[in-house]
Amino acid sequence: MYNAASPKTLQLCLETSPRTEVDNDHPNMLEDNPRPQNLTVVHVSRLDGAGKSRSSRILSSASIFGWILLLGLTVAMIILKCYISVAFLLIMPATGVSIYITRGGDKPTLRVTCGSNYNRLVVAALHMNETDWLAFYGETTLVNALLNRPLRVKRFSRANRWVFSISLRILVLGQWSLAIGAASTQSWDAYIITFWILLCILSNLFVFSTHRCCGNWLEKSAGFRLKRIEAKLSSRRALLNTLVALNPDTVPYDPTTMQDIHDGPFPSSLTWMDPILKTCAQRTMWEEATWMAMTTKRDEKKHANKDGDSNKSGTEKPSWSENYIQHYWCKYIPEGIIMADKIKKAGHLTGRFV
Repeated sequence: MYNAASPKTLQLCLETSPRTEVDNDHPNMLEDNPRPQNLTVVHVSRLDGAGKSRSSRILSSASIFGWILLLGLTVAMIILKCYISVAFLLIMPATGVSIYITRGGDKPTLRVTCGSNYNRLVVAALHMNETDWLAFYGETTLVNALLNRPLRVKRFSRANRWVFSISLRILVLGQWSLAIGAASTQSWDAYIITFWILLCILSNLFVFSTHRCCGNWLEKSAGFRLKRIEAKLSSRRALLNTLVALNPDTVPYDPTTMQDIHDGPFPSSLTWMDPILKTCAQRTMWEEATWMAMTTKRDEKKHANKDGDSNKSGTEKPSWSENYIQHYWCKYIPEGIIMADKIKKAGHLTGRFV
């Protein structure tokens, strides 16, 4: 277990990402005493970076319009001899320059050194008794850089930064002094300064909003996209079965033959679950039942593709459940596998390989 390297950035990115809901119509959802678990699978994928996005064009157009309006107002106030407004309008870009020098620099980027052909799944939650779970699914290096490594941030040189820090404080104090002075004169200066402050507030809320700026950063600087697939499970065991079926590392893999190994249950691919579900005899039986259910499902798919017809009744008990039907967790295994298939289809998850 480890903490996310940039949790606030990750939270902002998730809030801007598109969302798809997957319905769970399994009979387990109709139980009298359900313990629902909310699962959000976040599909992380690369962007090609071709062309400008709509969000980027909106921000560029708004910035150009703002500069034209600022210059126009400044010239008009000089003509009208509203010198308090002129001083206030000139201080605004000077304040922006000081902020950029002291706190600006190149836009943060991910520390991704090279690509990978493999996908991975990482489970995230606030604590082990959480009912809202996140599962990040995507290219191995991309998921690792997003969760485990801090963003690459390039700032300006620290030389003479203290001069600009002091200048920033003086400029902010000057803005307040000019605004109060204009209000006391009750002249056109007060109206112009009020108009500009209100314009800045509205543009920050509706144009340069955190949602739009974060989405623009994802597309233009970070170079990846996030897509959320949300589902509700009936219990903790159904949640774990869904994660097991989604995880591309669940089934062992032979890199020489490029084939999955189906000889037996997971040798070490479920160790990530130890903090959630302790190792014991019951867990071993549950793992064996889950493996049999996943293997039986795969064989049934092959058989259906070969024969083109299935005479199985929808209410017929699967063969793997005969030895485990007495355990309470047995009924949650099919739910998890079915929901994993739905999530894969909704999110276009590609499996082990990118």
